[in-house]
Parts: sequence; C-alpha cells; structure tokens
Amino acid sequence: MNLFHSHLNKFLIYLFFTFVCFSPMLWTSPLLQKEEDLHIRLIINGLNAPKIKKIFLENSSLKKLNSTIDSREKSKLLNAIEEDKALLEETLNAFFFFDHKVLINNQKRQNNLYTIEFSINKGIRYVLESFDIVLTKDMLDLKPSPEQLPLKLNQPANYMILNMAQDSLLTFYNDSGYPFAALEQIQLDIDRENKTVKAIQKVNSEGKFQFGPSSVTGLKAIPESLVKKYLFWKEGQDFSLSKVKETKAVLENSLWFSAVHINYPMERDLSSSSILPISIDLQERQHRELALGLKYNTQEQVGMLMECEHRNLLDKGYHLKFLLNASRIKKNVNLQLTHPNRWNKNNTFGLQTGFSTEKVSNGISNKQLFFQPFIKHKANERLRYHLGMSLEASEDNSQGSKKNFALLSLPLKLHWTNKKPHPLNVGRTFKISLSPFFKINKNSHYFFSSFLTLNQSFLLSEKSSFSFWSDLGAIHGASLKKIPAQHRLFGGSGRFFRGYAYHSLPYNLNEDRSLGGRSLYSLGIEYRRQVYRDWHANIFFESGKVFSNKFPVFKEKPLKSAGLGLSYFLGKLPMKLEIAFPLDRRQRSNKKMIDKRKCQVYIQLGENF
Repeated sequence: MNLFHSHLNKFLIYLFFTFVCFSPMLWTSPLLQKEEDLHIRLIINGLNAPKIKKIFLENSSLKKLNSTIDSREKSKLLNAIEEDKALLEETLNAFFFFDHKVLINNQKRQNNLYTIEFSINKGIRYVLESFDIVLTKDMLDLKPSPEQLPLKLNQPANYMILNMAQDSLLTFYNDSGYPFAALEQIQLDIDRENKTVKAIQKVNSEGKFQFGPSSVTGLKAIPESLVKKYLFWKEGQDFSLSKVKETKAVLENSLWFSAVHINYPMERDLSSSSILPISIDLQERQHRELALGLKYNTQEQVGMLMECEHRNLLDKGYHLKFLLNASRIKKNVNLQLTHPNRWNKNNTFGLQTGFSTEKVSNGISNKQLFFQPFIKHKANERLRYHLGMSLEASEDNSQGSKKNFALLSLPLKLHWTNKKPHPLNVGRTFKISLSPFFKINKNSHYFFSSFLTLNQSFLLSEKSSFSFWSDLGAIHGASLKKIPAQHRLFGGSGRFFRGYAYHSLPYNLNEDRSLGGRSLYSLGIEYRRQVYRDWHANIFFESGKVFSNKFPVFKEKPLKSAGLGLSYFLGKLPMKLEIAFPLDRRQRSNKKMIDKRKCQVYIQLGENF
C-alpha cells in the first residue's frame, strides 16, 4: 500500500510540472485560441463602370464571406482574394476591355479590420468589327439579315449583346425549318493592334424539317375540328417553333383547357425522314362554373356577388358569362358573349349588354341600359387593347328633375403589363382608357373621357413587396351637370380614396352634397408581406383629390388616407379585409362632419363551386 502511494505521488508531481512547463504553448495554440471575427473591407479603385461593378459584387467571393471571417481561416481569405481578382479580369474581358490590368494594391490588417484594395486600369474598349456565321452544307447559306440580330458593328460590345445575338440566331433557325439547330461557342479573333474583335459563330444542323400530321388527344366536349382551326401551321410547311408557341398560347387563352401540351419528336435521328408529326395533348376545363360571394363595407352594407360561366356554348366554343352585383346602394346585371376569331387568332369578338341602378350620392340616383359590341386584340405577350362601340340610355336626377340621356361612345382601352403570376403581384402595369361620347337625343351633349393608371411593384424579399400607383382622369367638352352621373368622377369608395364617405368627393358645400367631378388625381403606396402561407398583410397610404374643373388643380391641398388589410388569395375561400382611415375629415358649413365615420371597413368573401 505504501508502494502504491509512493508511485501515485510521483505521477501527480510529474503531471504538475508538465502542465506548468507547457501551458503557455497550449494557451497560444490555434486550436484553443479564441479570437474575434475579422471584418473585411473591399475597396475597388479605377472601376467607373456601374454594370461591371454590379456584376462583380453579385458574384464576389469576398462578399459571399458575409464581410466577416474567423481570423484562423486566413487561407480561405487568400483564396477569395485570388478568385475575385480572376473574376474582375474575366468580367473586364466580357465587356471587351482586353488590355486591362488588375492589381492587388494593398492588403493590411488593423486590429480586427482587414482591408483589400484592388487597383484597376480598364484600358481601351475594343470594337466589334464583324459577326460571321459559319453554316453546315445542308443549310444552303441561310443567314438572317443584320436587322434581325441585336448587333451594331464598329461599336463596343459585350458578352450580353453576343448572348442576345445567339438567342436571336437560334430563334431564326428554329423558325426556318431547323428545330435541331445548335450553336457552338462563339470564337473571338482579337486584333490588339487595331483594338477590334471579329466574332465567329458556327451553326450545326441535323437537316430541315416540315410540319407533319397533327393529332389531338384529351378532348371530351370540344370538337377536334374546332381545335385544328386555331393551329398556326399547315401540314407540309417548314417547321417553326414560334408557330408552336403561338398556338399553345391561343389554346390556353381560349378558357377551354386547363392544360395544353404540344409535342414533337426531340430525337435528331428520325430514320432520314424530314417530317415532324405533332401531338397536341389537351385537358378540358369544366365548361360550366358558378361563383358566389358576399361583400360588406360600412358604406354599401351587405352585398352579393354572383358569376355564372359557360365556356362551350352550343358546342361551338362560345363563352357566355353572367354577372350579378347587388348591394344597398347599387345593383347591376351584365351578360357577355365572346368567341375567339378564327382568322386572326389574337382577336376576340364579343357582345355585352347590361342594366344598372345606383344611388350615386346623396339625392342623386341613376339608371342605365347599354349594349356594346367589342373586339379585344392581343398585340404581344404584354400589350392588349380593347375597342368597342356602345349604345346607352340612362336616366338620372342630378339636375333636380329626371332627365333621359342617349349616347353613342367609342371606348378604346390599352393595357400593358409585364406582371407574371406571383403571390405578391410584382411587376408593372400601364392602363389608358379613352372614350368619346356623342349625343343622340336633345338632352345629351358631346364629351370626351380619359383615364390613365400606372402601377409598379418591387420585390423587397421573398415574402415582401413595395408598390406605388397613380391615377389621372379628366372629362372635357361639357359642363358637369350636362354629363350623366354614371360618367362623372367620384372619390370615396373601395377604388378611390378609401376611408372617406361613399362618393363624397368632391363635396359641394352650397348644395350640401357631392355632384361628382370632371378630373381627379390619386397617388398611393403600399407595403405587402406574406405572413403565413397564402395569407398576406398590407399597409397603404393614399393622397389625391377630385375636382369639378376639367383639369386637376395640383396646388390645392390633397386629401389623405391610410389603412391596413389582410387577404387570402388561394384555395376555396378567397377573402379580403381592409380598414381605411380618413386623415383629413371634412366639415359642412354647419360644423357637422361630412365624414361621420372615423374609419371605413371593406370585406369581401366568396367561394367557387
């Protein structure tokens, strides 16, 4: 036992001296040392080209380190510096700065701040002298004209312009009977003496092809003969990918189908055949649909919405829609019949008729009956216009007694948008509406109505967006009381100046009611955020005014409102709730409030069957 204690004491004494002797080394070891993060500052001198700088910063390895790095990972930092230097050189080459110089001018550390400074000399930007297309023998020297390519020779170019030229070139050959055309990588012949570049593009082909027989599958009620009338090609014509895409778009926009797939063989070896058979696979939608809904706001109280649709009336592809909107203040019924044009597949012809009654404002009511043939034209994926001719008869008492109006109008509407399906409604929309009205009876007068709307939405993050909009309207050619009430401009509703009493803008203090206006402007901003799955919340601010003059008076103090809302867009229960607050509540001459309520509530609830 004494021997055991003796050996144990010796071991403990040895362990103590070992710890004392080597502890300084342990505490300074990188494995045990704990240091603060090293902050990175990146400086770029001599790069006065915003596009190049933006592309570099979006792909910078140093930026991907999130501006900080553990000081013990210096090798990662050095690798990122070399990668960024190579990225700068590659980006400058892509913009035709082939004589550039990129130097790492300075690297220094001060406390926990590490500064990297790049010094850049871009040199002279080279000019694109020529763009030569080299074809295989079977393409018969088929080349696009210079106007068909987005290139300007003898001017500076960059890789983006060359990529656009490749896309245009591939589209040209795909539309000229060469669906399997393939482009090799562009070769650049750089003349450093004359500072010019010659681009050489080689095009490979697997032969020329024609449209073959077209087969249609998946039809139930729509006749195959009707579908084939909307094909943009005929059997035996040279293959064109654009015609395939246009046909797909027309069939999708017809509202007959929920899915459209147009396929052709993708293999390049078709046993030496130059014919491409086309298969059109369709999935029909339900041709009858009923939508019901309820709405409520503090102005109109409870209202009902109903929409009935038949998308294949008489098995001829006619689209019939019935709309009913009824509330305490207004009621309207609308019937619309449309059919796509078989000869011009971007046109849709239609007939529309309807009847409405409305309590426009205090003491003013209106009844209207109208009939309107129209044509809708799709110019491209973004631009559409609507042209019609409307006959209408109306009755209102805005002049103290009932008067009948009969008018002929030629409405023209242009609608441009680059918005794509997105929960946050991101994109830009531009609308303009022009309508001259011609008198038919003695009570009516000529006037011209115009309205302009601009909306722009930006994505701030994956779950939030910011948008602003502006509206500008004006009516010329007749005094206010000679314009039927339904065509005058009012504010105070879910559409304009939310929060204010219904149709109370502009307010005529002499008559103690609103008679409507001939011009208005409205500006608004909104922040929208996804709060949970398909639920979105928004806050908004609006400013503007309605005038009895034919032009807005921007010097006058505008009326402002603000509010917040919650909406649910998808699923079986679409819902929208908004609360708006008038920020400039107005008084009558007797000191009583025009805007009695401190807020207005708007609710819409519906279900599709």
